Amino acid sequence: MRRTMKRAAFALLPAIALLLAGELGARALLFVRHGYDPKWFIAPFGWEGGDRATSEYENIPLYPKGPARWTGNIQFEFKDACGGRILSFRFNRLGYRGGDWRETPPGDAVRVLALGGSSTLGVTNPEDKTWPAILEKDLRGRMGGSRKVEVLNAGRNAEKLDQMITAFRETLYSLDPRLVIYYGGYNEVAVDSALFIDVGEAINHLNKKVFPWFYTTLYSRSMLYTMLLEKYAYWRVSRSSSALVPDVKAYVERVKRLAKAVRRKGKKLLIVIQENRLPRRGELESLNLKDADAVRRYVSATGNDGLGVLKRIHSRIHHILMEALRRIGPDSLGPDVQIIDPASAFAGQSDRNELFCDPIHLTDKGNATLARFISGKLSSGFLSE
Repeated sequence: MRRTMKRAAFALLPAIALLLAGELGARALLFVRHGYDPKWFIAPFGWEGGDRATSEYENIPLYPKGPARWTGNIQFEFKDACGGRILSFRFNRLGYRGGDWRETPPGDAVRVLALGGSSTLGVTNPEDKTWPAILEKDLRGRMGGSRKVEVLNAGRNAEKLDQMITAFRETLYSLDPRLVIYYGGYNEVAVDSALFIDVGEAINHLNKKVFPWFYTTLYSRSMLYTMLLEKYAYWRVSRSSSALVPDVKAYVERVKRLAKAVRRKGKKLLIVIQENRLPRRGELESLNLKDADAVRRYVSATGNDGLGVLKRIHSRIHHILMEALRRIGPDSLGPDVQIIDPASAFAGQSDRNELFCDPIHLTDKGNATLARFISGKLSSGFLSE
């Protein structure tokens, strides 16, 4: 009997060693992630275990840190996380990047208004390297100096389409632009908060219904168990959550409202399909956007792309919204509205990673690629018609 117990103990030693190594590895990972704070190695969530106020998923930033919405004239410097540069930012009295704008275009100048979020604002670029600034220079060159061109950067960090429509109706239309350009869509993806809620519910179910004993003994005490349980909950939710299926119809309706608001003021609208760093999967062109299961499979598909799960999901939902724009009929938005797709311009670059700082924000080279594509389309006559 004693010999049998010894054999069993020796047989368990490798498993115990693996568990201890896994526990130490999990704590070391948290220790490194949180700036080598000893707390994250010894007792990351205190000694009591059980529920806690924050989790790894709740700490994921929804928006890039940096310039947000500013009112009044303001200037400051900000370190670009992409290139490590110190960038200077200035915002005019309306809260948009750059100096103050004249109320009306000077003389016979052609004024263009660029609407968008932080990719238009240029949170990772100097002011003269944003795509609206490059577009202005390129259009002036293409027009041969015969007419002055102004491109006003009306991009705002985290701005959604409803906010852009309101700003245009209340303020921006009075600037008398001949053309409005909309480049956005990434901020319309609401998967982040919805997935957090679903993940929280899944963790709560696993803890209190499926593994109640482990919840009271190991959860938030053993970092290996805690991380494995939460990763499993996140994986399970990412395969089934309704948050993975965007409301395509609602987004298209918002785009139509923007088109209607611009047309009512007698202006033209150019909608530019927004690119992100993650290449589109081949099946997107034939995907039935009304089939929730097919959309969910596309969004949740794994990939060897260097992105985390949440960023990959966010990017693929963005693909779905942009594909919906591609499929809008030419007559459904009304006259003086065009949709253009810069996918071919981005695909023509040798390394897509050189065009993006992160999943959505463009490098200086990415902005130049986008601006020159837009300029080429505008010089064909849409701007001057």
